[in-house]
Amino acid sequence: MSKLREKDFTKKPLLIFLLGVFLIMGGCMGMREGAKKGDLNFAVNDYLQSIRWGLLARALTYIPQDQQDHFIKVTEKVFDSVSFADIEVRAILPNEEITSAKVMINVGIYTKDTLKLITVKQVQHWQKIGDHWYIMDPDLEIFLKKLNIN
Repeated sequence: MSKLREKDFTKKPLLIFLLGVFLIMGGCMGMREGAKKGDLNFAVNDYLQSIRWGLLARALTYIPQDQQDHFIKVTEKVFDSVSFADIEVRAILPNEEITSAKVMINVGIYTKDTLKLITVKQVQHWQKIGDHWYIMDPDLEIFLKKLNIN
């Protein structure tokens, strides 16, 4: 009877490992599919995580071409001065045709010199052009203003 239990016990970690691998692979494939299909949720979260972790090149893919130069200047100053503690998506409200959306977020920020956390509430406007979502008002200057940074 004890040999049977030993065999069952040795199989469980292998099964758990394989299940974990399949779940991770499925999640990654779902993210790629979301990006290919122009998924709004994916675009919003990818953009916000890019901002949070300072990934300028990735964030730029969600900025309209005519706004990119200004965005780069502001973003570099923000990345030099502001740290992001948290970005929370409160609501994503697409229109009926799912061609535009309002996104409400809360962003926890602080300067690199202090640990005083400030929460900034923001409403973003997103628009789908072709198969790609763009943030139409990427206002990062609000973070500098809230922290009194010129």
